[in-house]
Amino acid sequence: MSDNKENIIYFPVDQGEQARQPKAENLLARDVYKRIADLLERSDKKLNGKLDVELDDLRAHEAILIDGGRGTGKSSILVNLPLYLNQEPELKDKLLILKPVDPTLLEDGDDLFLNIIVAALLRDKQIKDALSRVDHKTEAFYEQLQRLGTALEGVQKQKNEFGLDKLRAFIGNHGIADEVHKLFGLALGVTNKRLIVLPIDDVDTSLQHAFENLEVVRKYLASPYVVPIISGDLNLYRDVTWREFYGRITDKVKDHAEGVRRTANELAIEYQRKVLPLPRRVNVPDVMEYLCKKDILLIKGDKKLLSFADMYDLLILILNGAVNGRDNSYLELPVSSVRELSQLIISIGGNLADLAPHLSRNKRSTDAVENDEDKLNGVDKNPYFDQILNQRTVNSEFDKLLSQLIGKLAAYFSIHDRAGAAYLVVQADQYWYRIWGGSKKESKNKSEGQPPEQKTACQNPLNIPLFAPLSHSAHQFSMFEKEDGLKENWNQQLKEIVRNPKWLRELPEQTVLPYPNLDLGAQVHRQLAWPVKSTDQELKRDHSEYFDELLRQLLIHEGSYSIGNDAVLVQIGRIFELLIASLTQDLTADYVKDLLQRPPFYSASALSLNTTGAFLVTEFGSKKDATETSDLVENDKKSEKIRFEKSIDSFVEEINIWREGQKLDQFRLSPWLVYCVFHKLFTRAASGDSSREKASSEKKNLSPLYRVKYDLESGQLNYSPNGHLPKFNYVIDVGIRAFNAICADFGSFEKGSFSGQHKKISDNEVGTAWNNFHKASLFTQNISPFLENVNFSNDSDFSNTKSKLGAVVGKLYLHPLGQMLKKSLREKEVVVIDQPLKSLRVLSQDEISKDEIAMNNLLRSEIDGVLLQFVGENFNERLKILSEQPKNIKDKVKTSFLRGLSTTLQRYLKGYLVSKSGIHGSSHLARFIKAIELVPSDLNA
Repeated sequence: MSDNKENIIYFPVDQGEQARQPKAENLLARDVYKRIADLLERSDKKLNGKLDVELDDLRAHEAILIDGGRGTGKSSILVNLPLYLNQEPELKDKLLILKPVDPTLLEDGDDLFLNIIVAALLRDKQIKDALSRVDHKTEAFYEQLQRLGTALEGVQKQKNEFGLDKLRAFIGNHGIADEVHKLFGLALGVTNKRLIVLPIDDVDTSLQHAFENLEVVRKYLASPYVVPIISGDLNLYRDVTWREFYGRITDKVKDHAEGVRRTANELAIEYQRKVLPLPRRVNVPDVMEYLCKKDILLIKGDKKLLSFADMYDLLILILNGAVNGRDNSYLELPVSSVRELSQLIISIGGNLADLAPHLSRNKRSTDAVENDEDKLNGVDKNPYFDQILNQRTVNSEFDKLLSQLIGKLAAYFSIHDRAGAAYLVVQADQYWYRIWGGSKKESKNKSEGQPPEQKTACQNPLNIPLFAPLSHSAHQFSMFEKEDGLKENWNQQLKEIVRNPKWLRELPEQTVLPYPNLDLGAQVHRQLAWPVKSTDQELKRDHSEYFDELLRQLLIHEGSYSIGNDAVLVQIGRIFELLIASLTQDLTADYVKDLLQRPPFYSASALSLNTTGAFLVTEFGSKKDATETSDLVENDKKSEKIRFEKSIDSFVEEINIWREGQKLDQFRLSPWLVYCVFHKLFTRAASGDSSREKASSEKKNLSPLYRVKYDLESGQLNYSPNGHLPKFNYVIDVGIRAFNAICADFGSFEKGSFSGQHKKISDNEVGTAWNNFHKASLFTQNISPFLENVNFSNDSDFSNTKSKLGAVVGKLYLHPLGQMLKKSLREKEVVVIDQPLKSLRVLSQDEISKDEIAMNNLLRSEIDGVLLQFVGENFNERLKILSEQPKNIKDKVKTSFLRGLSTTLQRYLKGYLVSKSGIHGSSHLARFIKAIELVPSDLNA
């Protein structure tokens, strides 16, 4: 049989949802039609046009099964069989193709499916036209129909007959198959055809008659004159037949022998092999096979739009952004059947038609890969990656049309039960597009010297349902399929610290997407969470010394947990929100100030804002000191407040300059990518033991993002139950680790097919900021491939470093926040913190009695901090460098170091006099002596 010359399939976007197609070129399941045509051609050659054969001579089960699940297009295939088969040269004018018969038309109690089959034969237009002529063929047909009717009547009365009447009825039943065979032969004679094609649609749909219907096919449709084409789900057929045999075997048997179920299953398999032969089973393609085809084109009228593969690439890029699918991060297009695909195209067809002329499809390119595994997998870049994600222009015709398409997708997904995740993503995209567009409109007017058309405030990009699991109990999300676990997991995490159990009871049982536990951060003593101004005048540049205070407010949260009490927490939520906000819009100083006033994103405080006294304090909680003046924003000194606000202005300006340099006004940030990073980051942040035990407990297991301590004996930074670095360096260290982790997480999801990079990534935990991050696998595998011209000798000097490949990670790693964090930490390694004695808060006897161990750990960390800041991890290397410095530098370092020791000693004496603890006192005094002994001889006072 010859193949069609035209291989392109055309799918009209404006035809609506209909089974019958106007042209053969519109038929999707072309391979299925070809397979059916091949099987029919074989049956025709076997019969070879003979209409006088005996049933027993050529009796065979040659039914064709079109196997597929619900919505895969089986009914459409049957409806359009004449359209395809009548164009096949080897079959044209040879087939009498009946209209599909529907088993569901059987009434309750009517168990003879054969009646419907004969009726389908009689209502065929060709049969009617042939019977309208009076000749010997017509008369023979009517006579045979009468004989068949008599036989059928006898079968229907069989149950009510007795004796000889029942025997005659049985004999009539035995001859029905032969009578049907003869009728089929006469039908071919009057129509001058060679083979009857009998489509039977979804035998398995009518479950109460499913097995009986198959029995009709087995008994009466084994004639060589007819080829039944049955559509249905083979798995459902198997289940129906298995249950039928099992019921017959176990009927009236109380004790079922072992193996009966297996026997019934084997009988069912053999029965199906007989009625539905294996070589004549045709699988309907999965909808994904259609979506990946380049030879199926969407058309509108005579205008060609996109191939199915192009449409799929576009929609997947809208949903997934640059996510590579690692860690189960791939977001499927919620289309599982041809019916769903047709309905989706109906919804967005007009938008695709408008957008298609503006799409610029890049050739799929394969970049260099590093190993054979990547070569085998292939590294293809999405053809619309640059245009959709990295070359957008706000208010351009393309972006307006793209936004309209996303709006139609949102409307379609909002009423699709399995499209909850997709709906959250496109809803977030719509919101980000609005704030991105508003930000650019204002910037454009400003650059042109015009007043803004409309003042657009900077928006919180995370204040949307995609990042707010508690909102998923709203009515608008009620129809979506949801994930279990949030209420159970959060109850387990928070049950020991929740003051108001009602808040836990009201948590949603399910959410549209999975969400990690809340970020509880790490509690620290107040004195460890405040930066102090350096006495080194060379570091004082305008308001830059207040950057430390800005960092503090980004990382520190004073959570109000009960009346009159607070806890000082180090948390990463504000860092994450600031970075995402920087990627979505130009920032303003007001936004940053508002950010500093709000609880950190995804913290317990943020999600329980409307719950008074939701959480308890069991570690380091204390009465707030009314005389505390370390918070510069709340300080009465107006000049300091002004200088702090100027530091915010300067920081915001640096961010917006960075945005301009990275061309983020042309960059579409993927909400799904951000969700994947969010989930990975906060899962890591909450990975430790959430129980609030005393700081001295060995069971305490903070997340690696918060868990670090300097070991004086080994000179190494080790994880420990205490989890604190001395002074403000601990806070900065957490900030750097969070920043590095966020960048590495972006790289872990962006590296791969969408960006054209090989897929090898690192999932190691982020190390401490004191280590050389540029040597860590997180940097070399997840970040550096997206950068060029990196200065590895200075990890805050990015003057020549550039991002590449249009990915988020390369842009984000150059963010001013990362540079400011690293610069703050490096300065404190050289300049020892100096704080006047008068500003120290006196530890009360009550505090010491309440938690004397915590005070001891605090004082120990103070001493460790001085040693760490001066000596560091590489003592000998530092000593060599110092010995080569001029005398004035040595004196400067010596003075700074000894001043730090003196200040810490004063702090220690203050606590010692109050505690009157000789044990603790002698212990700390011994540490002071050891510290002084570690000082190089040429630096001793």
